[in-house]
Amino acid sequence: MPSRREIAFRAAAVLLGVALPLGIAEGTAAWLIHRDNRRYKAELPEAVEASVNFNDRHIPTRPDPYLSYRIQPDLAGERVQTNEYGLREGPIDRHPAPDTIRILFLGASVAWGYHSRSNADTIPAYLEAELTRRADQVPALRGKRFEVLNAGVPGYVSWQEALSYALYLRELAPAWIISLDGANDVAAAIINGQAGVPSTYRASQRAYLAIEPNPLQALGSWLLAHARKLKTVKAFERLHPKPLSAYGPPAPAEVAAQLREATAYLIHAATREDARVLAVLQPMVILPDTKPLTEFEQRIVVEQDHRMPGRNAYFAESYAAMRGALDALASEWSEFRWLDATGAFSGMAEVAYTDDCHLTPDGQRRLAESIAGSWIEALQPRAQQSLGIAAPTARRR
Repeated sequence: MPSRREIAFRAAAVLLGVALPLGIAEGTAAWLIHRDNRRYKAELPEAVEASVNFNDRHIPTRPDPYLSYRIQPDLAGERVQTNEYGLREGPIDRHPAPDTIRILFLGASVAWGYHSRSNADTIPAYLEAELTRRADQVPALRGKRFEVLNAGVPGYVSWQEALSYALYLRELAPAWIISLDGANDVAAAIINGQAGVPSTYRASQRAYLAIEPNPLQALGSWLLAHARKLKTVKAFERLHPKPLSAYGPPAPAEVAAQLREATAYLIHAATREDARVLAVLQPMVILPDTKPLTEFEQRIVVEQDHRMPGRNAYFAESYAAMRGALDALASEWSEFRWLDATGAFSGMAEVAYTDDCHLTPDGQRRLAESIAGSWIEALQPRAQQSLGIAAPTARRR
């Protein structure tokens, strides 16, 4: 029988025999990841990085039985403040004042301001300032005040946004709803292999909809999740990225159909409240001809297609289908307007993007200007009552 010392030596030899190769493998993997980053990863120019927030991007949320989650109300942080409705705003009255045109801005992280440094550094805030600046140029808007309420929620898809208005936000009596959509509808379709469901749908499906628990599958998922933290695994994924086809995404036409259905639901809900809808198709740097790309933005396009070959083309095809779907919807609803904002930066030489979809402050301002112009163009004499140009009657519920 071996002595305790011999057992200890054998155990140490086994551990060393495992740890040494693993250490070498991890070191090699770290070098491969570093090389891959140098070749593909887009590094934001220092001057631009100083104007955006990359440090504190945590968004406190709370569970919601209908929408999966919502923004916590009454946050009073240095970067993010929310009101009692969970909007990225200060306190507001339930109904707008008679001389105020209230606009509810729906969207996901781009609308919310994922990389913004404050509430004032968001697209809704820039839109409010731009409409205020232009008001004197439009006779029907002179003397009016504007409230553009930021109802963006990071991660949301168009269905969640439409439902959030119908369930919780219609009581705020906005005259207009502006929805900024596109990117998350496509991304969620890739993640879940199904169109029209939230980004977290597959995780929820595994957690709550499995009929019979599978212990081996659960153990395998746990081991895989921890294994993916190893640099060796990460390096393998970098060297052999999964193509888009491995995710089994739905046809682009299905993504477009769900966006259309969600927007139609929003229009229907808004019409019942004497409100109108302006849908905005969100710009993305990976779409063809989005703008004169800077070197940084060109690297984003290359990196995105390297990480998931075929992804950029799928987004382009889905966007083409969504344009057709929104055109068809506009032909059915005479009061509905939509803006293809993918060309909002066509004459912008400066950096507009911080990644494939989020925007720099310059990009947010430029997009807000484009939305303001489209909203003003949508003003029609027959729609003045719904715009709040005539004194509105408070709607009590």
